[in-house]
Amino acid sequence: MKNPPGYGSIDRMKGNRRKPYRVRITTDYTIDGEGRARQIQRTLGTYATYQEAVDALAAYNRNPVALDAEITFAEVYRQYMDRNSRNLAPKTVQTYASAYAALEPLYDRPFRKLRRADLQRVIDDSGRNFAMLSIILAVMRNMYSFALRHDLVDDDYSTNVDIAQYRPTKEERETADKLHKPFTDAELTALWAAADKDPTVREILALCYSGLRIMEYLSLTPNDIDTQGRIIALKSSKTPAGIRRVPIAKKTAEFWAEIKASRTVPDSLSDNQRYRKFVGRMDAALKSLGLPQHRPHDTRHTAASMLHRAGVDLLTTKRILGHSVRDITERVYTATTDAELLSAIDKI
Repeated sequence: MKNPPGYGSIDRMKGNRRKPYRVRITTDYTIDGEGRARQIQRTLGTYATYQEAVDALAAYNRNPVALDAEITFAEVYRQYMDRNSRNLAPKTVQTYASAYAALEPLYDRPFRKLRRADLQRVIDDSGRNFAMLSIILAVMRNMYSFALRHDLVDDDYSTNVDIAQYRPTKEERETADKLHKPFTDAELTALWAAADKDPTVREILALCYSGLRIMEYLSLTPNDIDTQGRIIALKSSKTPAGIRRVPIAKKTAEFWAEIKASRTVPDSLSDNQRYRKFVGRMDAALKSLGLPQHRPHDTRHTAASMLHRAGVDLLTTKRILGHSVRDITERVYTATTDAELLSAIDKI
């Protein structure tokens, strides 16, 4: 009976050999000049008898990781993601992919032969900031946990990888904090005065009065925006708490109707392209009004500040902003209705 596609193959090599039966496994696919998919294979091992080869190939397909001593770092990552990506949020999958890109020097290395020094060297040479290094280390640890479960390694060499040395100093944290500042009342007044002349100004105000993260905003589709009920239904976010219903302030309702009407689906731009395009428009709009430059995240700080000054309770503020609620009583038993969210946002 013919093996299913991607199962692997067995062939008898020429000559007088002690182990003439070669087992090859499929590691990837490529497209030939005629548009047909072609398997990329490599040798799993050689065997004295055909039955041994059959048994080895069957065992490999039951547990691909454990039976392959030469499996590469890249293949372990692919196996890990194949089994776990369905349980991860789309944004998490993207974040893991960005972190994995920093591990390129390890891609072709046999996973079993890697040691702590190999992992540490990649960290030290990556040039990434502490936040990204934390994600890179998380990816490493998830891969080693997966490898241990499948008997690929005996030790978790990611345990003692050090990123603490790259933690920002107090001075660096204070500098970063200064980069994020809410819009002042005077700046908001200037924005409102120019709102009827510039659609980007209207977008900035819509963000200031919603608290959306910039990528949450840029990823919205028209179906996510309910202008009648004044609710934005977020279906994806960087955190589980970010999956939420965000109220639209009455004073920005017309802006959101315009935003909904102008959204193009599907959008072929990448997240990074969307972000840079918005930052360019935002910088130009603020400069034309003679206002100091702000980062998109400052609009979120502005919403948080206005909600606090308006006396909105902390739980409702967290619900609007998509912050996690740690108290189990509040998280499980205290529901916040759309009407309560709208009442809160209309106070600012």
